[in-house]
Amino acid sequence: MNDILVSVQRPQQKNYASNFTQADINAARVLYVHNSNNTGQISFYFRVHDGKFNPVYNLFNINIVPIRLSIDVRRPVSILQTHSLASISPGIFNIQSNLNTYKHLVFTVVRPPHNGVLYVNEKKTNSFSYPDLEAGRVVYMQTNMASFSDMVELSGTVLKLANLDRLFVNFTVEPLINLTKFEAVSGSRVKLSSSVLNVDELATLSHVNPVFRIVKKPRLGKIKKIIRSSGGGGAGNTGGAGSASENNLRESEISVFTYDQVRHGVIYYVSRKLNVSSTDCFVYLLNASSSIYQPAIGEFCFPVHLHAVPGSPLNSPKSRINNQQNQPGGYGAGGGGVELSAPNISNDYATIVGMIASVILVSIIIVFIVRARSKRLVDRKKLQYSATETPLTAQPMKTTGSLVSDDLVMTSPRPRTQSAAVLPLHHMDNIKYPYGAVEQEEEDGGGVLPLRRNQYWV
Repeated sequence: MNDILVSVQRPQQKNYASNFTQADINAARVLYVHNSNNTGQISFYFRVHDGKFNPVYNLFNINIVPIRLSIDVRRPVSILQTHSLASISPGIFNIQSNLNTYKHLVFTVVRPPHNGVLYVNEKKTNSFSYPDLEAGRVVYMQTNMASFSDMVELSGTVLKLANLDRLFVNFTVEPLINLTKFEAVSGSRVKLSSSVLNVDELATLSHVNPVFRIVKKPRLGKIKKIIRSSGGGGAGNTGGAGSASENNLRESEISVFTYDQVRHGVIYYVSRKLNVSSTDCFVYLLNASSSIYQPAIGEFCFPVHLHAVPGSPLNSPKSRINNQQNQPGGYGAGGGGVELSAPNISNDYATIVGMIASVILVSIIIVFIVRARSKRLVDRKKLQYSATETPLTAQPMKTTGSLVSDDLVMTSPRPRTQSAAVLPLHHMDNIKYPYGAVEQEEEDGGGVLPLRRNQYWV
């Protein structure tokens, strides 16, 4: 049967076959190529002959179906911040067609990119095919590092039979950031810490302080900078003390904040009071100013629950929210803000407070020891000084009787003492001595008494 010869009853054209065998058909070597825009049904006559029997003539009909081609751009091409090259993959296109293959699909550049260049096999190009996309040969290189986005307009065609225009491919710079799970509770505030928005790698590469700029604000809350000022009033006060505590909080809605502020724990997301759980998002522009790296734009989405979910970070002691909106003086009562609990102080602040308290305690102990030693030294000097002083002696008391006894008994002078009572010798006329009365009267103006027997001057 493979010897059967089929002949097409039409004038032979260049590069086209007019005869083929059954073996060619079985091997799928016989193809029909439609090279016009006409659709519908076409026919041709053919003759089948085996060389022995009479040939058979027949009519062969082919229905021409128009090409259906639809192409959508699913997503933009991402360029990682601090990089300038991005490969364009076929996955960014959503192609729907009745074609069996896309090898004839060709894209042509209608409007080139403003901030970069397209390359195919390391050569600038204005067109590329679908097989080029599959092989990863199409690359976009950003040349203007001051921009965070770019766009190119393409058109698609298949053998000039199907054409598509206005295919816009966007290029966006993806932030070099590490985002972790973040959850918020309705009517409360949650800190946007460096564990949630981590750009340590960008800060290390650029040697600058990265800046976040809010491009699209969250719709269910606000981004605020909240600073606890020093002064009276604790953070845990409730009721009437809420206003005193609020005076120690300085908060303001912001659209720009730095990574240093995130690391210091002063940036918060403050949610409105909701009736149902929902999801909130904000779009930000991350820029490392004064560096060679381009800015990047990103979106951060997170759930907002009606109540704290068990096991979530919101229930941990380090990030628990002191929600006082239903208490007097709280946020729900028309107050100016939400009471901030003490556990919301960042770990850095807690460490600093602990260090300051330790230094103060050590200083007090040192002062106490120094004062105690100084007092002990003063007491010791006082004891030494009092030991070197001469003690005072009391004056001896003398009576008239003792004087008479001394006058009668003493035969030699007595030792002189420091404190001796001197008794006057006048008016001694009536004193009787064993040797008789006074023999001589005191002379007028002399003032010198005569000595008696057995008497001596002292």
